[in-house]
Amino acid sequence: MSSEHIIAFVLLGVRPVTRTIPIYRSLKRTRGIVEMHEITGQYDLMIKLAANNLEHLREILDEIRDKRGVESLEVSVSYNKVV
Repeated sequence: MSSEHIIAFVLLGVRPVTRTIPIYRSLKRTRGIVEMHEITGQYDLMIKLAANNLEHLREILDEIRDKRGVESLEVSVSYNKVV
């Protein structure tokens, strides 16, 4: 992965929660998705993205938003890797 990639972390709220597995199964081959984790707390999935540019980031986010069951989405873009 090039250091020129835009790295972002996406937190997804899924309703009903039974849609979690179908959502991550449908996204696992999406170009730019590096990792996906089922998590506890307010959100149900955490996704790490590596986009080529802002347009690619927007395309990935649009694909995620379009999945049935995605209730909420929060995106944080990394501006500095510290470790």
